[in-house]
Amino acid sequence: MGPSGPEALMPNCSYICEGEKTWLQCKQYETIKVNRAFWGREENEFCPEAPIGLVTDKVCETDTDNTFKKVESQCRNNQACEIVASNTFFDDPTCKNTFKYLKLCYECIPDEVHTTDVLLDQGKRRKRGTRLEDVLRKRREKSRDKLLSDLWKHPYHGTVV
Repeated sequence: MGPSGPEALMPNCSYICEGEKTWLQCKQYETIKVNRAFWGREENEFCPEAPIGLVTDKVCETDTDNTFKKVESQCRNNQACEIVASNTFFDDPTCKNTFKYLKLCYECIPDEVHTTDVLLDQGKRRKRGTRLEDVLRKRREKSRDKLLSDLWKHPYHGTVV
């Protein structure tokens, strides 16, 4: 297993089919940061088995800003949250006969509020970053962005609750 700590922050990308629920979870002193979310249908690869009355062969574009805001408001700054892939959750009246899916990427980031409290309780202070640390951080961010893009294309089927 790789290194732990900020260098090891890794986005989780998954999808769930319409009607399913998933649970997003981070470790203690970490919170959820939603990177990307999609509700609708772009391709047949995800959720190919539709319930009777719904189709999988039609593309359905929904309001991406609304989707992101809904997921973010449900999960932002929480250690864990539950998401339901449904037209009701997303206030979505479009493409009623299309079997949709939710695709999302999130990562667990340090909980600045609680982490700072713990450090203060222990009498420790945080150090400012050096130039080398800034350069290394930027390299990690570029690498993370490429990884996020690759994971977005090939997510796993999320944990269904």
